[in-house]
Amino acid sequence: MRWTSSFLVVLALAGCATSPLGSPPVELLEDCPTPVVSTKTNGGLARGVRDLKEALRLCNVDKASLRAWQKGK
Repeated sequence: MRWTSSFLVVLALAGCATSPLGSPPVELLEDCPTPVVSTKTNGGLARGVRDLKEALRLCNVDKASLRAWQKGK
């Protein structure tokens, strides 16, 4: 999961480097929405919540990095 989000950020930044505007779209700079988990067991629910919170944390770290990159340009 971490590899995928990192790859997407690198891909987005690579695309932005050749962009005539020089900055990523506003949608890439917004925080990610909180995911919803729905399972049938308590253990599955606990794992799902833990995994989704981690995914959200990583997504927001990536967004913060993009905002910092944008300010540094």
